[in-house]
Amino acid sequence: MEEIRRLIREVEPARPSTRLSGLSEAELDTVARARGEQPPKLIGLVQGDLDWIVMKCLEKDRSRRYETANGLAQDIARHLGHEPILARPPSKVYQFQKWARRNKGLFVAGSAVAAAVAMIAVVSTVAAIRERQISTLLRQSEQLVIEGSLELQRRLALQYLHKGQALGEQGAVAQGLHWMARAIEELPLDEVELRRTVEDNLVAWRREWIEPERLRFLDDALYCAAPIPEGKGLLIGTGSGTVTRWSNDLRDVLWTTRATTGEVWALAVSPDGERFVIGLYQEWKAQLRSVSNGALLGELVGHKDSVLAATFSPDGRRILTGSRDRTARLWSGATGAVISPSLPHAGEVWGLDFSPDNRLALTGSLDGTARLWSVETGEPLG
Repeated sequence: MEEIRRLIREVEPARPSTRLSGLSEAELDTVARARGEQPPKLIGLVQGDLDWIVMKCLEKDRSRRYETANGLAQDIARHLGHEPILARPPSKVYQFQKWARRNKGLFVAGSAVAAAVAMIAVVSTVAAIRERQISTLLRQSEQLVIEGSLELQRRLALQYLHKGQALGEQGAVAQGLHWMARAIEELPLDEVELRRTVEDNLVAWRREWIEPERLRFLDDALYCAAPIPEGKGLLIGTGSGTVTRWSNDLRDVLWTTRATTGEVWALAVSPDGERFVIGLYQEWKAQLRSVSNGALLGELVGHKDSVLAATFSPDGRRILTGSRDRTARLWSGATGAVISPSLPHAGEVWGLDFSPDNRLALTGSLDGTARLWSVETGEPLG
């Protein structure tokens, strides 16, 4: 009984035409003779409308059956009158719904898998789109950086060219040629026209440049020299204790001052070109002076022997000196006041330098060592 109920609830009945087609020849002949038809014609008569009228009557979904016997009679009448009947083959959606009800477990599992696949597809698509967008943005950013760098090079080259032209017109031809050569170095390769313009200027101004004559110091020895930034001339220290400022074409003496009775052993100019420091051999000290007129700004007193080397930090705020007393010292670049204890070595200190960020000082000695110091504290770092 339970099996019969299950068959009624779940198993779809076959269409009448299908049942007829499944009969043996003898059975089909018996059925056709009883209805006064030929077997093949009988199957053809049943196929179509009559199939669907019967199947509508046997529909398991009550809402899809004929509501009344009269409804069934009217549909048969429509068939006999060759009119469209109400019974129709079940739609694909309806068939799917019936299958899902019969196979709930499989349907739920399949739905979960389909949802997961759909989610993966959506996430993958979004990720692919985002990756393409990021790649596009990166390419655009790289292009902008390249274009910006080339434009910066072009502008810098133009500035150098204009600076060189201005210096040339002021009579500083040698310095002007230097800046024009810098312009050539900065130019991007594809700036053909601008490169030709700079080269033409170089050729024209080269004709205007007169090489300076050799400098002669009568009965004196040149001990040290340093150029003044921006092509403002040259400072020279001598064995007789004088410092001389020459014009940038090395023809004229702008001023001379006597700094000591002994030798001027070391000389360095501040990065801004406003001050210079000299190391004195016999007086065991250094001096801070003005580039504009050679006036004394301050004395760097503290070494116990000759000052052999001196230099400014890149920002001009510190001075580093080295001495025969086997020490180096840090001083204020503005006043010459000492700002650190002695930086000791086992030999004379000749080599001096600062790091580009002004934080470290390097000293080299005849003892064969180089030492690194903190500019802020004067403590050794290595």
